[in-house]
Amino acid sequence: MTWKTLARRLVPSAFRYHVVRLLTLRGQVYPQSIDYEPDVQRAMCAYIKTGDTVFDVGANVGIHSVIMGRLVGPTGHVHIFEANPAILGRLRDTLKVNGLLNRSAIQNVAVTNQNHNSVNLFISRDTRVKGGASTILPELSSRERLGKQVQEIRVQTITLDEYCRTLGVVPDFVKFDIEGAEFLALQGFENVLRTKGPTLVLEYGNQPGVKQGVPYGPHRNPALVFLDSFVKTPLRGSVGALVR
Repeated sequence: MTWKTLARRLVPSAFRYHVVRLLTLRGQVYPQSIDYEPDVQRAMCAYIKTGDTVFDVGANVGIHSVIMGRLVGPTGHVHIFEANPAILGRLRDTLKVNGLLNRSAIQNVAVTNQNHNSVNLFISRDTRVKGGASTILPELSSRERLGKQVQEIRVQTITLDEYCRTLGVVPDFVKFDIEGAEFLALQGFENVLRTKGPTLVLEYGNQPGVKQGVPYGPHRNPALVFLDSFVKTPLRGSVGALVR
C-alpha cells in the first residue's frame, strides 16, 4: 500500500471546521471559521482524543495548535515546536486568546536529527509570501519559494527522541509541517516511532533530485523513503502522508 492510499484511508470525509479566535495587528480579537488545510483538520478530528499528548511540529502562528488543544481537552497537552522566533509572539497570542496556554508548551527550536546543535534558518520577510514561512534547507530558500527578502539566522536544534526522553513524554499524535525538513525530524524520532507508535500526519511536496543524500523521483519525497524502512518493522500507529 502506498502512503497516498493510506492517507485516503486515514482521513474520514465528515468533520466540522473549528472556529479559532485570532488577534489582529491592532490587538483586536475576532473569531474565524478556519478552513485552512482541511485534510490535516480531518486527521486531527479523527485521531486526537481527550487526554492525549500531541506534538505540533512546525506550528507557525498556532491555528492547528488551537484545534489540537481543544481536542485534547483540559487533561491533555500540546507540545508546540516553532523554529522562527519572529512569529513566537503571534503564536502565544493565538493560544492566549483561545484560552489554551495552560495546556501548551512552546519550544523555539528546529526539530532535526541532531541534538543541541544549531542550523541556519531562512525566513521570508516578503509580504507577498505567507506569514512566517521559513526552512532550514538551503535548497528550499529560493526567491521563488520565500520571496525576494530572506533573512538568515542561527537557531537551536533538538531531536524528538531526546525531547521525549528528557521530559518523559510519549505523543499519541504528531503533525509535521516544517517545509521539507520532515525527513530529518523523522530520523531524530526513530526510537519513539518504532517503540511507541504515535499516529503521524505529514505534509510534503514532491521535488525530484537528491536531498540530504537520499535520491528520489517525482513521487518519492525523502520522508516517505525513510518511512518505507518501517515496512519490515511496521509502525504500531497510523501514518498519513498528506500532499499539498
